[in-house]
Amino acid sequence: MTRKYSILAVVGTLLLLILPMGEALAYDPGPREGKWDFTVQMRYMDGMNLNGTGDTSVDINSTLGWGFGIGYNLTNKLALAMDINWANANYNATYINNLGAPGTYYGTMYASTIALNLTYYLTDGAIAPFVMGGIGSSFIDTNIPTGPSTGQCWYDPWWGYVCNSYQPTYSSSNFSYNAGLGLRWDLAPGFFLRGIFQEQWIDTSKATIEVPAVRLDIGFSFR
Repeated sequence: MTRKYSILAVVGTLLLLILPMGEALAYDPGPREGKWDFTVQMRYMDGMNLNGTGDTSVDINSTLGWGFGIGYNLTNKLALAMDINWANANYNATYINNLGAPGTYYGTMYASTIALNLTYYLTDGAIAPFVMGGIGSSFIDTNIPTGPSTGQCWYDPWWGYVCNSYQPTYSSSNFSYNAGLGLRWDLAPGFFLRGIFQEQWIDTSKATIEVPAVRLDIGFSFR
């Protein structure tokens, strides 16, 4: 079993374990239609290995990311949300230099995504399974320098001459899309939790990167 499907199995097992307890502790929120949902999101993203041309490859470590979202419930079962998330991940890359010899580069990459997502709740009530999907834009910065640092100086009326430098790096903005399944659990008036298994695909100029993640949302609902 691959790591991706191992994560899915763990999530499914946990959902089966908490459902009986969830029924006893859940709070009936009433109709969702017309309510706004704000979520603070924690995402665990599984590590992955990406193979390039020749003998090049990138091994990206598992990492924990964060995000937030604001959504509106169009009906009791359909919601539209804007989600923003970001994360840093350590990686090591195997490359071939100009002499044809292999080398290894160790670094930390930064990635962020802004996405427009649709969520469809399969049931009404305090415990509601759902499916979701959406499209967005993902920014990736490898932190690998593309050239020498550049800088500039200017005069500040308070501090005098101030200088700053900037290091250009390999980075790109890419189209991305995602799909997921999860469970919403309303616990108190205006407060809920959501557990989600989410798969994201990022279309780069070289390949499509598949990113599996487990997501926990702490949510607040209001009109």
